[in-house]
Amino acid sequence: MKLDRWFHRANWLWALVFLLLTGRSLAATIEVVAINTGNQKTVASALFRAYQDKNPGVQINLTSLSDSEFKEQLPKWLASSSTKYHLVFWQGGNRLFRFVNQGQVAPISKAIPEGEIAAAFTPGSLGAVTLDDQIYAVPTSYYQWGIYYRKSIFRNAGLTPPSNWQEFIEVGQALSRQGITPIALGNSGKWPASAWFDYLNLRINGLEFHKALLQGEHSFNDPKVTQVFAHWKELVDNGFFIKHQDVVDWNDALPFIYHSHAAMVLIGNFVTGELSPAMIDDFAFIPFPTISSQVPSFEDAPLDVVMIPSNASVSKELKDFVKYLSSASFQSEYNRELGLISPHVDATLPNNEFIQSGARLLAEAEGVAQFFDRDTKAAFVGPALDVFAEFLKTGDANAAQNRLEQLRQQHLSSTL
Repeated sequence: MKLDRWFHRANWLWALVFLLLTGRSLAATIEVVAINTGNQKTVASALFRAYQDKNPGVQINLTSLSDSEFKEQLPKWLASSSTKYHLVFWQGGNRLFRFVNQGQVAPISKAIPEGEIAAAFTPGSLGAVTLDDQIYAVPTSYYQWGIYYRKSIFRNAGLTPPSNWQEFIEVGQALSRQGITPIALGNSGKWPASAWFDYLNLRINGLEFHKALLQGEHSFNDPKVTQVFAHWKELVDNGFFIKHQDVVDWNDALPFIYHSHAAMVLIGNFVTGELSPAMIDDFAFIPFPTISSQVPSFEDAPLDVVMIPSNASVSKELKDFVKYLSSASFQSEYNRELGLISPHVDATLPNNEFIQSGARLLAEAEGVAQFFDRDTKAAFVGPALDVFAEFLKTGDANAAQNRLEQLRQQHLSSTL
């Protein structure tokens, strides 16, 4: 009997020693879910393991799903009475606010004082996570859109990169006179053209009108939209876009610039990963030209965020982890490895001309749009892109506006 008691006590003692040595069985578990894009899973997993090593009482589990599976499951996780996920990597702007308006996302103050987030991130990124004066997510990454051009083409043509619309038109006309098409637009996928609509609307009418328009709150026959198409038509009528752009993909349009058949492209900074290594040093970035001096600087900058579902339990360990995710150290390393820009004001930037130019641009922006397809409803996107593609062929602005207004009434709002 004494021997049985001795073995029983010994087993408990060995179990205690094991727990003390490993720390894992008593660890608080934090479940994180994200879309599997690029090398994000590899980068995030490495950083999460490093965090665990410094915090042995915490276990971070990262689930990475395909884009389609994630988007199919996300509404179900958020609508359920409880979810296994404590943190969700998602997208800012309208795609975040859709769930906020349904009461399915917790204010970030549930985990970290809102003032800490407000002081640590750029105004543009904060605007994409703030609704009714409450912050609902931690900004993690974004990237700039703008004009990428070949320096040698401009130098040989005796041209200076344009900063406003008049200069942009003059530069385009000068390039055309030398047999160089100004803009390499590859629009077979149809979404690249929407960047032109975004930027013209942002530069002419500002961010609030742009967002409201894409939510169906204004008519596409509004005179403000007429101005957008008038500026766009000026480019179409003057032959500023390469021919047959409807059968050329965005990355297949780059050789037009390599061979000096075109000079510029409006695209996101992901283009730098596609540029020929032999040519990349001959490329430079400039912001989309100013059109109205009365309109502040607004940019397209799709923002990734991390949010807390309302149905998730918030432990001390989760609060500490959210604080880590919002730190300059995490944001610097995470974005450096992904080739993106941290919206954290104290993040360290890599020695990369395009990243640094983009970071300066976005830090100074009054606000950021999320890109056309993120800022409106999914049912509206495809038909609207067809309208833009047809407009690039015909230059018929009136037909484009009328068709977009029909689509607004069908997919966005039937009344104003």
